[in-house]
Amino acid sequence: MQAKTRAEIRAEDFPDTLRGLVEKIGIAATLEVMGELGGSQMYIAKPESVFQSVERRNRDAEIRAEFNGYNRRGLARKHGLTEEQVRRILKRHPTGR
Repeated sequence: MQAKTRAEIRAEDFPDTLRGLVEKIGIAATLEVMGELGGSQMYIAKPESVFQSVERRNRDAEIRAEFNGYNRRGLARKHGLTEEQVRRILKRHPTGR
């Protein structure tokens, strides 16, 4: 049996688990991903996790900007966090105060 060239590869040649990817990004891009990641196991997070990460980063920046040294409790209440969570946010990224 002769190996197919790239030009002869069709979507049906891919395993069922990759056909959705082929339909979304095409055969060439799927082959590129396979070449880069083939043989490895990887968890791919949902897009919402990226949005949540951005929201968290913005919230933390707002907390740092609003912190005056005495308003940890108020910031916790405003952002639906515990005082300990606010303390950790401030400790991770000091405001310089």
